[in-house]
Amino acid sequence: MAKKIFVGNYKGGVGKTTTVFEIGAGLAKKYEKKVLLIDLDPQCSLTSICMQIAGISFANIKPEETLNYAFDLYGENLKETSRLQILKDGIGSMYDYIKNIIKSIPVHRQLNFIPTSLDLKNSRINDLADRLSVSKNSIISIACLLSEIEKKR
Repeated sequence: MAKKIFVGNYKGGVGKTTTVFEIGAGLAKKYEKKVLLIDLDPQCSLTSICMQIAGISFANIKPEETLNYAFDLYGENLKETSRLQILKDGIGSMYDYIKNIIKSIPVHRQLNFIPTSLDLKNSRINDLADRLSVSKNSIISIACLLSEIEKKR
């Protein structure tokens, strides 16, 4: 079973991004277990750090390879699924559509990340706090995404 750690603080400039990266890299190195970093911050700083270390350019990331895409995909799937079906069977697997969003960081053998896009037309994750307070589907989307990744890894 995967362990999930969330780091959050409303105050900016307190070292959240650096802390998350260093904890993730440390856990991956010390325990040689896969670690997945997910960037929910509107500035996408964790994504920038991971991409720089991995040698990946933002220009080489397609919109369908981002957390934004996966988040929207799960949200739309939930809208199309009845509450009874969700409770009874869950939602259908979306893994074939999202399997390419996980990127590896070669210098840190077990460290992976999911990039978040700053592209304005695809940056709906940036209003995550507002969406979470308005719609339960937003919370369920994140839970479904993590659950599917956990099952397949």
